[in-house]
Amino acid sequence: GPNGAVATWTSPTASDIVDGALAVSCSPVSGSTFVLGTTTVPCSVSDAAGNGASSSFTVTVVDTTAAILSLPSNVVVDAAMPAGSIVSFVGTAADLVDGAVSVTCSPASGAVFAMGTTTVHCSAADSRGNATAGTFAVTVRSADEMTSNLATLATASGLSQSGKLLANALKQGSGGSLNAACNDLRAFMNQTRAQVGKQLTVGQATELTDAALRVQAALGC
Repeated sequence: GPNGAVATWTSPTASDIVDGALAVSCSPVSGSTFVLGTTTVPCSVSDAAGNGASSSFTVTVVDTTAAILSLPSNVVVDAAMPAGSIVSFVGTAADLVDGAVSVTCSPASGAVFAMGTTTVHCSAADSRGNATAGTFAVTVRSADEMTSNLATLATASGLSQSGKLLANALKQGSGGSLNAACNDLRAFMNQTRAQVGKQLTVGQATELTDAALRVQAALGC
């Protein structure tokens, strides 16, 4: 721990030609807590006639324990722009001796993550150089994936014609005309709003149109 470690030892011995075995006094005593680093333990003994002797040994406490690294679970987000999405996360590390230590990750929290899966590498080291490392994945869903998911949701909500419209938007966004894909998404949102109170509740329509807006942002409409 931060205070060091408890060290114990077999008591040193001393023998006198007159008195025989004698008790040895050491300070600190066995079972004491020793701070990090090297501590000299002086010991002394005296016979009945007052003749004394002394010696010493050292106790060295070293820190070999790396910090415990806590990282997020794998992160999955939708793209928020054509370049991907800004993703923020928190990584922490706690060391037995130093307490909280800083964590360095690459890419860093707040960076723009491209569409697809990126492995984030993180590490932390205590003041004595004991290091630990870990990784997690950040997956940014592409505009195509978002459109495909939205088409499935629309069809499940009974908007089969809108689902076809989104399928066409997906086709356009995958290599056709970006402008056409954006227009198809706008048409989808208009059709969705028109179904409020008919096939859709306000909540359902809001969910679908919000998802379509996110696809537009990912495409750069």
